[in-house]
Parts: sequence; structure tokens; C-alpha cells
Amino acid sequence: MLGILLGGLFVNKKKLMVLGASLYQLDAIRSALRLGLQVITLDNRPENPGHALGHKCYNVDTTDHEAVLTIALREKINGIIAPATDVALPTAARVAQAMGLPGFDFTAATILCHKGAFRKLQKELNLPRPRVIENADFTPPEKVFTAAHSWIIKPTRSSGSKGVFILDSLVQYHECLAQSRAFSIDDEIVLEEYIPGFQGTLEGVLENHKVKLAFFLDRQTAAPPYVATRGHHLPTRLAADQQAEIISQLKKIFLHLDIREGVFDADFVVSSENQQAYLIELAPRLGGNSISSLIGYASGFDLVELAVRQAVGQKVSLPLKPPLIKPTAVSLLGVTRAGRFVYNEEYAAQLGAQDDVCRLQIEAPTLSPVAAFIDGRHRLGELFMQAPSRDLLDAHVAEALSRLALDTV
Repeated sequence: MLGILLGGLFVNKKKLMVLGASLYQLDAIRSALRLGLQVITLDNRPENPGHALGHKCYNVDTTDHEAVLTIALREKINGIIAPATDVALPTAARVAQAMGLPGFDFTAATILCHKGAFRKLQKELNLPRPRVIENADFTPPEKVFTAAHSWIIKPTRSSGSKGVFILDSLVQYHECLAQSRAFSIDDEIVLEEYIPGFQGTLEGVLENHKVKLAFFLDRQTAAPPYVATRGHHLPTRLAADQQAEIISQLKKIFLHLDIREGVFDADFVVSSENQQAYLIELAPRLGGNSISSLIGYASGFDLVELAVRQAVGQKVSLPLKPPLIKPTAVSLLGVTRAGRFVYNEEYAAQLGAQDDVCRLQIEAPTLSPVAAFIDGRHRLGELFMQAPSRDLLDAHVAEALSRLALDTV
């Protein structure tokens, strides 16, 4: 993968604190190490792989603002970053604000990382939003569940689609309520109308409140009642006017919250009923689900390096023109039922050697016990593929996933 030309490597030993040390923080940790930074990882799971890469690690909950700030002050860090995790963003903002480091406002981070608060902001700015019922202990009236409308239950503060379910009845609501609340940091949930339609993600870069670089990705999700991301394809099939509408909505939010620069990640849906675009989630951070690697393979642009450099206060220059996009996809591998993992190992070896495969990684041994892929914790690997056209790309990915035959016994 080609990197963007942002100047020479760091020769000093600035310290970067990375909140999270799981699989999706590894790219940021490795990028910081390549740039010559001292890396300090914080995570409440000592076994997470990022801890083994950094210079120092702390077994600390990334949502504990005061504990993280205490460590940051003691270590005299020069920057802090929370890649691919919503729950740690308010902590990163709190530390950056307290220490005068690059970052964004704590209040803004709190609003964007709370599902209910974000919907209220959309209402305040007169932006399209799903119908919402918010309460920690409510029982919604049965009349909200009709043949015409499904609903989504989700924790107000969580990540990785954990505790998120599509519901069609009050019975399903009561079946899923405890699971959803179990993944909520503040024990609260939100119930909002499910909008069927085109699912997408926008990964971008802000400069002076404006979206200066935008990568629209077509998002694949798990089968209902789950909504976990199963992959992304680009270039997008989304119409140009709908892309412009999404960027327009983002501009209003960034201006209102005074978020001036940096990377951001947004999920959206374009309704199949009225073609209206709705922002579902927005976070000023690097996206998860291997999006940064996908963009790197597709365009040669190193979004992770940009985010790391900005976190320690280095000015970066964006390309004058949007990078050219090669049709590229990432598929997050998983199974639909729990059991002992099996797949076509002979075909996997052949697939990994193909010229159109950028990377194939299967992370679970054969016959190891695995869970159904219903949220971000349960991926079993990833596949990156390229093709001369988007149509061929979609066909090749579908064939590869079929022939890999990931399953359980």
C-alpha cells in the first residue's frame, strides 16, 4: 500500500496514547511505531494484541476519564487517539481538552457518542432522523409495532453493533431488552424506527469545518434481526445528489459542534421508500471494520497515518484531487450459527494466492468453537479483493465467499 506524502518521519520521541488495543486499533499502533512515536496503549483486556506492540501498556477501562487523564498527565503524552471505538471518544476528548492537545470538544464527543443525544441534535438542526422512543425502563405501546414498520433497539452508548436488534413485535422487544441493556455503558437503550434501504458508510477528512476528502462505501450487513457490518465495497453505487445531501447534513453538524478538522466516520441509510438520506451514526474518529485498510488498497491513501500525525499536532496536507479508486471490497468473515468452525481450506489456499486478492486472513483454527457473527466481536477473519469493475468485484466476492464455505459442525 502506498502512503501519502506528508513529510519526513518523526525523529523525536513524542508520546501517543492509543485508547484500545484490540484488533481494530492495531493499524493505528503500527502506524505510530513506523513514525517513530512512543506508543502507550490503554485497554481493560490485558490479552488484547495491541498491548504487545506498544512501548507501555495499562490495564485501564477506556471509559474511565479520570484514570486515563491521570496516566496521560504522568506520562506527559503529546497526543491521544481512539481509533475504531465510540465508547472511548469522550475520554480522548476529555484528556485532549484538559492537556491542551489536538482534539475536539468534550461536549461534542459526548453528544455524538450517545444515540439519544445525537437524535436530539438532528431534531434541533432540522435534519432527517428516524422516529425515536428513548427511556431506560419503558415498555413501548404495542401499537408502535405494525406490519408496516419495524424498529431497532440499541444501547445508547456502545460500539460494534453489540446489543442492536431489529424488532417486529412487542414480544421480540421484551426478548431483546436485557441483552441490549447489558451492552449499554449507562444502562440505557433507545428504540427507533427501522428504515429499510441502501446502507452506506462515509469515511472522510475535515479541514476548516468542511469535508475535504470523502470515501463513500457500500455497506453489507448481517441478516435480520442483526445489523453487524459484514463488509464494504467501493466505489459506491450511491447517486451523486444523495452523496451531496449526506455531506450537507454533516456540514451542519460539524459547524454546530465546532469540529474543525480530523478524520470522521459516518453510517447512513437512504430510504427505499422515499429516497431520503438519514445519518444513523457519526463519530470523529477512524472507522472500524478494516475500513482504513480497504481505502488504502483502493486508493493508496493512508488515512491512518494522517490521523496519527494529526493526533500529535503535525500539520498534514491533503491531496489536491480525490485519489483514483480501484474497485475493492473487504468482507468480514463469520458464520451464521455457533459450533465448531470448518471451511474449505484447500480453496482458501488457492484464493489467498490469486492476483485479485489483496489479503486473506482466517483467524480461527479448524474445529475451534466459534460464535455466530451477530456483532463486531465474532468475526473470524477478513478478505480483501479487487477487480476491473464494480460488477465484477461483486461477482468475484460472492463466488469467493460461497466457495470458502465458512460453517460450523
